[in-house]
Amino acid sequence: GKTLVIQILLLPTLAISFGALVAYLFHARALTGLGAHTSMAAHTAFGMMVLSMGGLALRKERGILSMFLGDLAGSAYLRKMTPIIIGLPLILGWLRIKGEDLGLFPSDVGVVIVTSSTVALLLFFKLQSTKLINQRDCSVRDQGLLLQSVLNCIGEGVVVSDMNGKFVIVNPAADKMVGLGTAELPTFEWAKRYGVYHPDGKTLFATDELP
Repeated sequence: GKTLVIQILLLPTLAISFGALVAYLFHARALTGLGAHTSMAAHTAFGMMVLSMGGLALRKERGILSMFLGDLAGSAYLRKMTPIIIGLPLILGWLRIKGEDLGLFPSDVGVVIVTSSTVALLLFFKLQSTKLINQRDCSVRDQGLLLQSVLNCIGEGVVVSDMNGKFVIVNPAADKMVGLGTAELPTFEWAKRYGVYHPDGKTLFATDELP
C-alpha cells in the first residue's frame, strides 16, 4: 500500500546518511563528498538518518517496522540480531583499519580478513534463522497432529473449509456420515453434492444457509 511505498522511498535516504556516518567513523573522505561544496556534514547525516527512521516509525502497525515490533518468533529474532548485524561489520572494519595502521598486515590481507569474517557471520545468522524456522515448523506440525488425533477420536462430524471451498479438515466421523468423500467443489455445489436438504426433504440449502 501507500505506507510501504513511502517507507521504501525513505530507505535510500537512510542508507546514504548511515553510509556517510560510517565514512566519518573510518575517515573516508571520498564517501563524505567530492569537495567542500558537495560534502555532507556529520550532523547533517545524523539528522537525515533520524528523520528517515522517524518516517519509518510513523505507521508502526504496517510496513517495515511491523516486522520488528511483531510478537512472532521471526520478529523477536530480528530484534535480537539487528544490533549484531549492524555492529559487527563496523567493529571488523575498525579492526582492519587499526591493524593496517599498526602494520600488522597489508591492505589486501585486511580485505581478505573482513570478507571472510563477514561471510562467516552471514552464514552463522542464516543457520540460526533456519534453526528457528525448523523449530517453528515442528511446533506447528505437532499441534496439527494433536488436533487431528482429537478429531479422529470424537464421534461428531467436523468439516472445515477455506474461503475457496477447499476442505482443510475432515474427520473420519464426517466422512462416514457423508459417505461420498471430499471433493474440490465450489461452495454453491455443496448442497447438491452432499444432499443437504431442508426438513421437507426436497429443498436444497442455499449457499449462505450452510453452516
